[in-house]
Amino acid sequence: MLIAALILSQAPNVASGAWRSYEEVFDLARAGDTVYAATNGGLLRREGEQWKPVESPSALRAITSTSPLTVALADTRSFALVNGCWKPDGATGLSPKSVELAGLSTHVYCYLDAFAGTSDGLYEKVEGSWSRVSLPSDLPVQRPNGLAQIGKRFLVGGLGGLYMGTPGHWDQVSKEPVRQLFSVGQEAWVVYGSGAVDKLAPDEDKLFPDVWYGSAQRPWSACIGSVDDTLLFGGNGGWIERGKEVSEVYPPELDSDVVVAIAGRGSTRWVATQASGLFRYGAGKVRRWNPGNGLTDPWVTALCLDPPRGLMVGTATEGLFALNGDEVRSLDCPTKRITRLCLWSGRLVVGAMDGAWVRHGSDWEKLPTDGEETTALTALEDGSLAVSTASGIHFVSKASVPSTR
Repeated sequence: MLIAALILSQAPNVASGAWRSYEEVFDLARAGDTVYAATNGGLLRREGEQWKPVESPSALRAITSTSPLTVALADTRSFALVNGCWKPDGATGLSPKSVELAGLSTHVYCYLDAFAGTSDGLYEKVEGSWSRVSLPSDLPVQRPNGLAQIGKRFLVGGLGGLYMGTPGHWDQVSKEPVRQLFSVGQEAWVVYGSGAVDKLAPDEDKLFPDVWYGSAQRPWSACIGSVDDTLLFGGNGGWIERGKEVSEVYPPELDSDVVVAIAGRGSTRWVATQASGLFRYGAGKVRRWNPGNGLTDPWVTALCLDPPRGLMVGTATEGLFALNGDEVRSLDCPTKRITRLCLWSGRLVVGAMDGAWVRHGSDWEKLPTDGEETTALTALEDGSLAVSTASGIHFVSKASVPSTR
């Protein structure tokens, strides 16, 4: 499709707050004349003919009580609304259940009065037919895996595909599930779940689909990194480099493994794998770090250069490590289950399965993401940080966190 046909609006102020999707409705409950909906993006309340967000935790799965109003989260925690504040109540969360309703082709979680909560939004039965209800969602995808900004345009990707626009004005670019978004200048690169890679140049009204198909030995990618003016595409058993020329590297050490993160400096390449640890190429003899020499988890999930501290290495179960020269050492970190790393205004940010943190010297400040699973970290043009999570996208301004010490 032509990018010029997309609706492009003035970029909103994203210095703080969050964008949510309420289009996965797990539970419905009535308290007197008020109807509530528990969604992946948080709680909704019906006011007249409209549904409006209620300040609440996200990733909701059930409404366990209406007196007091109590919700259960996906991670099994439970919170009660007491004197206007949500407080942990110590109960065990509930899993959503399926309901069979004739006339609905989507997966149905719950049913109340004439409303049905589904995996594809909220439906209301009117005169015997189901109609989808308009909900106040900011995002076009339920679980975003990434955000990219090109000028005043935003790209958002997730299981529901790739979209361009701003809240209230999204247009679909692709229906394919998105794994990663990566922007360079006025271009954006998209890694899909299928391993295909698209390039978008919105200002030039151009979309280049599946750029490696027919031009690379192994046109399957899992991640994108960069060094100087060269893009690095990690894939099955190696990586592709796209600078002034295109080259492919498939070392024997990476055979049958997947490159899940890649970084570089000069001619050096650090390659993270899902099963074999961390490798370094281009600086003399190939080096490898794994449980036998200090990197206690061979599943490396994220890499980030943080001068002068060295290369930061995130792992799936053993937390954060620093690589300086040939020496790797474990670092104090508030989480063990790292998913993403980035440098934001000179500060290291750690995204994990249980939240996100920014480092200040030897201290860590937890970011306001409700402890959600971090799926992407993106530094935006206005200096703020976008933290994509399994329930929405949080925007953190530099002024909202302490200055570096």
